[in-house]
Amino acid sequence: MSKRCTSPSFIVKKNYSILATPERQKKNGGVVREYEPETPNSRVMVVHHKARVECQLDRCLRMSWIDKPEYEAGIKFRSAFMIYAEGVRGKDSTQALMIDGRGCAMTDAERRDRAKHVVDDAYSVVCPLDRSILRRVCGFDERIFKEESHKLHRSLDALARHWKIG
Repeated sequence: MSKRCTSPSFIVKKNYSILATPERQKKNGGVVREYEPETPNSRVMVVHHKARVECQLDRCLRMSWIDKPEYEAGIKFRSAFMIYAEGVRGKDSTQALMIDGRGCAMTDAERRDRAKHVVDDAYSVVCPLDRSILRRVCGFDERIFKEESHKLHRSLDALARHWKIG
């Protein structure tokens, strides 16, 4: 099904298989409608939905409990924690890029060693009482409430300053 956009130079094509259901659109901050060309240099644009909140760090940033450098520090810790603690293996070099900043190709053992180093470095910076909130929110993606947000803010701020983010 095609629908003309307000601009006569593009045709919007809805692919209902990649649109979120009405129920999903109301959860976790909803969805954002994005338009992409069907093929490069195409005038036909395909609309799809992207979740506004992929993880709890997104939610905390959206609620203004943390700022952008703290968010980036949390994402760096999250990537390292997922590789080290859970053995998550990325298909491309983006996980390596998040961890060492260079994006070099690493073996799984090297990647786990690098991730262990990042996690240990983070734990050395954050006070022992705040390690659990860092592990819960960034590592295990658990939901927190306003009462605990100051602990997350404090630990991510310490990491952002230590890693010189922002």
